[in-house]
Amino acid sequence: MSPSRPVVGLSPDFLPARRWTKYTVYDRYATALRQAGALPIVLEPDASSIPEQLALVDGLLLPGGDDLDPALWGEASLDCLEPSDPRRSAYELGLARAAIAADRPLLGICLGLQTLNVACGGSVVQDLPPSAVRHLDREADLALRHDLELTPGSRLAEAFGRPEGGTISVNSFHHQAPGRIGEGLVVAGRAPDGVVEALEHATARFCLGVQWHPDADERDAVLFRAFVRACREARSAAG
Repeated sequence: MSPSRPVVGLSPDFLPARRWTKYTVYDRYATALRQAGALPIVLEPDASSIPEQLALVDGLLLPGGDDLDPALWGEASLDCLEPSDPRRSAYELGLARAAIAADRPLLGICLGLQTLNVACGGSVVQDLPPSAVRHLDREADLALRHDLELTPGSRLAEAFGRPEGGTISVNSFHHQAPGRIGEGLVVAGRAPDGVVEALEHATARFCLGVQWHPDADERDAVLFRAFVRACREARSAAG
């Protein structure tokens, strides 16, 4: 018997532990999905299983994490980078491309936004230059906030009930952001200094990446509800 709730697959991180590797994911992602009405499951990060995994889930969430390898978009690495496990990067890039091809709803958060952009042929600003807007304060952690300008008519603006655009406040804990925008993606939100904070696919059912952490802010629960609603619609359409 299939579950009554839409199933959302979560991609985990790799954590070396003695002789083996742990798959880990912060529980706040699963909690936000469950509270929005989804059944979250953690996926095995095995690229060869992506077609079977897509057949099992109604949507995908790519969580935050460390930095992508700039070699993925043809750049040399800066010294400030904290590299993600290359196995995770390869898996999530394949997962994002497969989700777009299958028109499966996808939500990317922080690193997940950057992964989505690179999967579509875009790049990442390896280290944001000094700005009037602070994007990272390790002591403040996710208590740091700044404004974000919603792009009028974007799915992101619609999710926040502001289809005409406007300003919202978001948390911030990142030193990178999308650079060259990937094929098929459009900007859905920017910080006041022009840094891209959200991208969405122009033609997909629901394919959105955000630079902040809605999973850590109850005020952003509307974003998870919009995502889960799209997952439910995708499930109904599939029969």
